[in-house]
Amino acid sequence: MRVLVVTVIYAAILSINHSHLRWTAHFRFRKWLRPAIRLFPYLLGLCITGSPKGSNSFAGFLAAIICAVLFSLVQYKSMVMILAPGSPELYPPYKSRVEKYRQAGFQVLAGPFQELFYRGSLVVVLQELLPAYLIAIISSLLFVLEHVVQFESGRKWRISDYCLQALVGLVASIIVLYGGTLGAACFFHFLVNLPHTILYFKIPYLKDQKC
Repeated sequence: MRVLVVTVIYAAILSINHSHLRWTAHFRFRKWLRPAIRLFPYLLGLCITGSPKGSNSFAGFLAAIICAVLFSLVQYKSMVMILAPGSPELYPPYKSRVEKYRQAGFQVLAGPFQELFYRGSLVVVLQELLPAYLIAIISSLLFVLEHVVQFESGRKWRISDYCLQALVGLVASIIVLYGGTLGAACFFHFLVNLPHTILYFKIPYLKDQKC
């Protein structure tokens, strides 16, 4: 039953991420509603299935910090190259400075909330049914699949970007399954997204337009 529930939730997440621009078009505050409807399903999944518990939270958080530093070095080099003068932009210019701050804030929150579903709900459901390595692979592939169907993310991404996301998913899964906690995985994903978010501020914004 839990597997069915999580499957339905995951389908809803993909649907919301793919279609939110259409059905929220008539809302005045749709730009503020958009992050909310993307984060809510993750929290809902955790509330239904519960949270996995590890045996060594210190080891989990230590692994999170070490892995996040390594990922940040890789991301920093990649983002600097993409956003350097004369290079094609990863994302189109923001309409205003407020839009830039809002998107950066969403990126900071997105990682921990994604962990609530991909490592939280899935691990709780599958940990008694499948070996740990299969759970790690499944959660990682689903995480990549979500990025594929997102219009904003998937449109300009390269194969190497998807491989990096798959690796992020695998590391987060290992942190949860082998001695860590869900909190350590959330902390890891937050740290991984943070340098990536900071570099977003190099993207120009269009002046004299309302957000």
